[in-house]
Amino acid sequence: MLSKPLITSLLFSHITLYMKKQLNFTLAISSTNEPKSYNEACTQPEWIKAIEKEIQVLQLNKTWDLAPLPKGKTAIDDKP
Repeated sequence: MLSKPLITSLLFSHITLYMKKQLNFTLAISSTNEPKSYNEACTQPEWIKAIEKEIQVLQLNKTWDLAPLPKGKTAIDDKP
């Protein structure tokens, strides 16, 4: 078990500004209740920000491209 919180154990001088921002963001949203669905997440400003940030990172890393659904197909439901 750590004697200090993890955040105080990290050496910030050895991580990049991007990593600091990601850590701060992660700590900020980890203190909130996790939504049960996309529709619920879209009602909470911190989750809207998280969704937008995740999409930006995926696009920046060229992980995937947002594309229209093929004709006759429907999006995945938000069932729990």
